[in-house]
Amino acid sequence: MQRFIAYLIWAGFLALLYRGMIELAVDRLSGRLPEAAPLLEEVHHYGWMVGIVLGLLTARLLVH
Repeated sequence: MQRFIAYLIWAGFLALLYRGMIELAVDRLSGRLPEAAPLLEEVHHYGWMVGIVLGLLTARLLVH
C-alpha cells in the first residue's frame, strides 16, 4: 500500500513537472518559429496528456 501511495505522489509530481517543461518549450519555440504556430498550439493543447503519460512511466521506474 505504501508503494502505491508513493507511486501516486511521484506520478502527480512528475506529470506536473513534465507538463510545465512542455509548455515552457512550446512558449520558447513559438517565439523563434512563428511559422510553426499551428503545430505548437496543438502540442500546447495536448501537453497535459503527454505530461501524464510521461509522469506515470517515470514514476513506475522510480517506485519499482
